[in-house]
Amino acid sequence: MKGKNENIGCQEIRGLNENHERTISATLSLIEKDLILIEMYIKSTPCGRMYKVINKLTPAEERQVLSIIKELKDCIREFADFFNLQPLEENISGIIQGNSAIYWANLCDMEPRKLKKYGQVGTDVTDALSHFIERLKKLLNAF
Repeated sequence: MKGKNENIGCQEIRGLNENHERTISATLSLIEKDLILIEMYIKSTPCGRMYKVINKLTPAEERQVLSIIKELKDCIREFADFFNLQPLEENISGIIQGNSAIYWANLCDMEPRKLKKYGQVGTDVTDALSHFIERLKKLLNAF
């Protein structure tokens, strides 16, 4: 007698429509993306001038987290394979353009006239703020 799950891969899937599949794919994609980021952060913590990741995990905790991540990714792969789900694809140029638009809007909110909503901006810093913000916008336009 075969176990209940032995034939599970042979069954034809009929109970999911396109919207179900899209929802499941999107959720699995986001989980997997975050797992990949966490894995990258553990293996090589990013560090810039205004952003850095601090890893306070012990070596034993790192091994445990990486082991769980591997199991989660394996389960996601099995899940996606079982339902024959297609991966979501992100084009790097789309990521760059989308993020650049967000950065641009955030830079606009940093302009001295907009910062006034948080209190008066000193006249001694207005020119410097404007200079760096315009420089950053110009560099963003280079994308």
